[in-house]
Parts: sequence; C-alpha cells; structure tokens
Amino acid sequence: MYLAGQDPRQVLISPAHLADLTGFPPILLQASTNEVLLDDSTRTAARARIAGVDVILDLTADVRHVFHAFIGVLDGAGQASGNGMISTVSPAGQDLCCGSE
Repeated sequence: MYLAGQDPRQVLISPAHLADLTGFPPILLQASTNEVLLDDSTRTAARARIAGVDVILDLTADVRHVFHAFIGVLDGAGQASGNGMISTVSPAGQDLCCGSE
C-alpha cells in the first residue's frame, strides 16, 4: 500500500537508506526513544556523519510519535521546541512555542 508498486530502492521512498547526504547543511533530527521511526532517525544521523554533515540526534525518552505537536501537554515537546532549534508556527503564522498571541 505504501509503495503502491513502486521500487523500494528509489531515493525519495527510502532516503534514510539511499539518499546521498554529501553537501547537506547541518541536520537536527529529533525522535522519541520509543519512536516508530527511531531506526530511520539513527540511520540517517549515521549516514550524515559519514557524509561529513554536522548532525544532532536529539532523543527524548518515552514520548509518542509527533510529540512536538503536544507543546504545553508533554514536557518533552516544550523542551524540544524551546531549545532554540525549532520554530513551531501555526498555520496563521503565530509562534506557538513562546506564548505570543
């Protein structure tokens, strides 16, 4: 269903496995330690390092997938967004991480 008959070796389908990260700007990857995509995050971080890219793999313990959407509800979400590396903006352009209205 996900691949819809496409070749799984395509870079856009499996970037954690296949993408050439050479020349990428610094990368920040954030995931939970029980994240469904944790393996992809750690694999991408390792591949970025091999390609000479500065990478930060920031893991938050015991929070759910897309925990960043729960600012104000989950401690890990506020910490991740409050570290100055993420800008969380609503569709209306309002900054959600800093309490502005």
